[in-house]
Amino acid sequence: MFNKNNHKIIDERQELQSLKNMKICWLTIISLLALSIMIQAVVFTVSPLYYIPEVAILLIVCFLNIILDIRQGNLYTKEMQNKKFNLLLYVFSSLAVGLMTAVGNYLKYDFPPIFMLVIVIPMFLFTLALMLLCDYFYRKAAQKRLNKLNAQAETDDDL
Repeated sequence: MFNKNNHKIIDERQELQSLKNMKICWLTIISLLALSIMIQAVVFTVSPLYYIPEVAILLIVCFLNIILDIRQGNLYTKEMQNKKFNLLLYVFSSLAVGLMTAVGNYLKYDFPPIFMLVIVIPMFLFTLALMLLCDYFYRKAAQKRLNKLNAQAETDDDL
């Protein structure tokens, strides 16, 4: 189906499956974060690595969502078709990571404020490159899986 405004292909089946994947991921993250908070409240009273379990849970759920979408070949969704929004999201997310790292180091080590640029710029470039690389590999893997599923569907139709 073509959207008359921007002539991009949106597959409703893939959109629905992507939303189901997101629901699975959100249920997983809420359950794991609740378990993590309970364990931290009971077992760990004070820890220098206090937020490491939450970061690990967040990364696990992000990778779970990506893997589920790749397995099902969900490439033609509204989110994936909006490349400008994705790029802006990557840029602002990278900038936020760089600023949080710089402010954290500034508060922890009491650097002069000008040294924050030395931290922000490399962190911004590094995280932006990682996000763009991940997006590229996601799109390639999803396209490969989608082609495989389409070829399999064609052979099934021929029988």
